[in-house]
Amino acid sequence: MSLFFCNPKDFENVCKKITTSILPYGYFVGNFLGKEDGWHNVNDRSFVEEQDLKELFKNFEIIYFKEKKYNKKTVKGNMKFWHVYEIIAKKI
Repeated sequence: MSLFFCNPKDFENVCKKITTSILPYGYFVGNFLGKEDGWHNVNDRSFVEEQDLKELFKNFEIIYFKEKKYNKKTVKGNMKFWHVYEIIAKKI
């Protein structure tokens, strides 16, 4: 629950660095915000679509992939709509 705080200008490069640094048979476990998320109009957050993730993890075996949409409070206690992709992937 932190990658989406990456500056959108750097997001693609950060994700590529993460996936390329994982050794064969290593795992990625993380979350990404989808385009329908309640923060979609906040300029300093990064959002993805499902096809973006499939492309990013094309050299991985997807162990778990789930799209979730729900209302829940943020850490600061504000209610918001969450659009989250959860992923566990093993590098091939």
